[in-house]
Amino acid sequence: MKLSRLTRKLLTIGVLSSLMVMWGAEVALTQRPISVLDLSCVVTKEGYVFFKETKDISVAREIYTAFLGSRSDREMTCKLPPGATLLKLDYLMTDVDDPAPLKMTIWLDGNEQANFTAIPGKVGTMKPLDLTNRRSIAFATSCARAANCYNSRLWFIKAQIEFTPTSPGSR
Repeated sequence: MKLSRLTRKLLTIGVLSSLMVMWGAEVALTQRPISVLDLSCVVTKEGYVFFKETKDISVAREIYTAFLGSRSDREMTCKLPPGATLLKLDYLMTDVDDPAPLKMTIWLDGNEQANFTAIPGKVGTMKPLDLTNRRSIAFATSCARAANCYNSRLWFIKAQIEFTPTSPGSR
């Protein structure tokens, strides 16, 4: 009888362990956020477009590290990966050289979804944008006033695509 109790306990421990391993493997499949830089993008308007550059920028006597920048009148369209659910953007403009404010417009699947105006000397955060069931995203910058946009540069300190975590049993 003792042998059968021991066998049952070992069998129970084995089943519970395998369930925990399977649950842990499924949780491990949750995709981490990715940078906009990791997307497959196409230039949709001639020019320097968006440039990849890691740069420390001073705004309001604080240092921020930017990794992506754009001038006025630039556009790019990117393919969204399956499962993308949210876009988060933090941006800034330096106030050096008296730049003009820049407007950023964002389209999802060809339809305008969001826009904001970046103000020189200010750090901004765009309201997170829902990407659920979307195929593409386009970004365009334009001058928010008629003149002095040559020195204007919009910098991103955060531009990430997030994914909804999968919970065990949801597949």
